[in-house]
Amino acid sequence: MLKIKLLKHTLLFALFTLFLSAAYGQNDDGLELLDESLFIGGLSPTVLTSGNVEVNFYSSLFSSWIALHESVIESPVQDRLRLTEFNSNLETYFGLSRRGRWDIGARVRYGKRRLANAATDPIWDVFSSSDEESANRGTDKTYSGLREVGVRFRLMPFEGLEAFTINAGYSYGEFGNSSDDEAFKLADRNSFDVNLSYFVSLNDQQTSYYYFIVNGTSFQPGSLSINEDWLHNTSGSFFIVQRLGKFVIYPGMTYTLAFKPPSSGSFSDKSLIKSNEQLLGTLGIQYQPSFNTSFNISASMPFILSTTNLRQRLVRDSYSFVTISGRILL
Repeated sequence: MLKIKLLKHTLLFALFTLFLSAAYGQNDDGLELLDESLFIGGLSPTVLTSGNVEVNFYSSLFSSWIALHESVIESPVQDRLRLTEFNSNLETYFGLSRRGRWDIGARVRYGKRRLANAATDPIWDVFSSSDEESANRGTDKTYSGLREVGVRFRLMPFEGLEAFTINAGYSYGEFGNSSDDEAFKLADRNSFDVNLSYFVSLNDQQTSYYYFIVNGTSFQPGSLSINEDWLHNTSGSFFIVQRLGKFVIYPGMTYTLAFKPPSSGSFSDKSLIKSNEQLLGTLGIQYQPSFNTSFNISASMPFILSTTNLRQRLVRDSYSFVTISGRILL
């Protein structure tokens, strides 16, 4: 509870700082407009002009206890596990349009996933080798390896509305060495995602923005048919963004819903049920040492964590989600 209260107060202070600085913020000489350098959640709202190249990375570390209840009705906790996941994306985009209307890119994702029988298992154990005996003792299980390879497409659909961009892609994810690996990393699914981003400038200096992101992702069963159901995730994010010199601060909120087909035959084959719901508060900082380079770090805390699996639930007080990312224009 102390961690949640502390982060709430930090978010409130950040919001106060943003509104105060928005009235007096000035653009820095030598730095491009804030919307041209912004990189939040692994997404940039900028579409490249012909001949330009962008390289970025986005790494996230998630960890939480999983409380196992004795039954689906209100019951005591029988055991606690720790689930930890590390994912890292590397993306490259190439500008092909003279007027900066669209570009194409590629993505490679590497992942590590660990499920530990002891809730006190250190988070950093996820970085141990999946081949080590100590990382796979008893019910402990660690997986690491290539998770996705995909193509990306970024578009500014309306020439007079540069604030609105679309980022979409398709990823192939069947890289497990065995069926156990595929099932454990929740793979054997290829994915298609669409991201819509829109920003609103709040001052003449163009140092303060409202920034909106909407995401939709569908996971398609792969050829091994280990995970046979389609999964669908959707989310919406809102950030208040403010430049303070070479730094950018962006507190925000993200609401996420996940859906899957029902397991019961009493529902229509075309129906979907909600499987997960989350509301996260985020505080992020971006540092831009030069015109073409930026680095980000952010941390999120949960306000809502719910799942339809009544025998398992994420423990909110143990939840942590941290990201580190960077972007360079060549």
